Order: sequence, then structure tokens, then C-alpha cells
Amino acid sequence: MSARPRSRSLTILVVDDHLEMLSGMADFLEGEGHSVRLAPDGKLAFFLLFVEKQGAAVDVVISDVRMPEIDGIDLYRIVQARRPELAERFIFVTGTSLETDDMDGLQGATVPIVRKPFSLQTLSDAIRQIAER
Repeated sequence: MSARPRSRSLTILVVDDHLEMLSGMADFLEGEGHSVRLAPDGKLAFFLLFVEKQGAAVDVVISDVRMPEIDGIDLYRIVQARRPELAERFIFVTGTSLETDDMDGLQGATVPIVRKPFSLQTLSDAIRQIAER
């Protein structure tokens, strides 16, 4: 059986307030050959994307939906207004049902939504889907 081809190396910003999840995704993504930036909340993600010079280099944003202060949906709306090309390169992860999350900010968006707990293959497939756009 032949191995699936890897997607090209990407710079991925992972935003999640659960440090175990953040660390686990970082380990996996780095093992896949990606460069990973980490933010334990939406405020730091905002800083990394819009204040720090290297923010322009982010290829994909993987964000938890529910976080304190700036949640994933609010971060998405900010990115959509300021960097619409990056808004198309979001992947949401969520541990709650989509009916209980405020998903109104995603109307018309075609971003992958990965439900926790998820397999690493599911995350890899979502990244590949974004990279092939």
C-alpha cells in the first residue's frame, strides 16, 4: 500500500485555550513538517496575526471555537475583515455541538470544522483540503 503524499510545508497558527490540545497539535504538525505558531487565546492570536511582522506568513489558522474573551468565531470575523484571503484558510475545532456554538459568523463560509475528539488523520485531511485550494 502506498503512503498518501504529504501536503507542502505550511506555517500554521494553532489557537486553543486547552494547553494539552495545543501541545498535542503542535507536536503532530511539526512531525508532519509544518512550522507551528501557538496561541493559548484569541488575544495572542490577534497579536501574532496583525501586530507581529511574521503574522503575514501564516498559511493556515486552526482555532478552537470556544475560548474566553476573543473566541474562535470573533477571531474569524476579525480576520475576515482584515485579511479575507486568510479567512478562507481557517479550520475550526470544537468539542461542543455546532447548535450550541454561535456559528452565525460562519454563514456562507466554507471552512472545515473538526469535532473534538478527532483523529490526527482527520486534522491532516482538513489541512490538506485547505492547502489544495
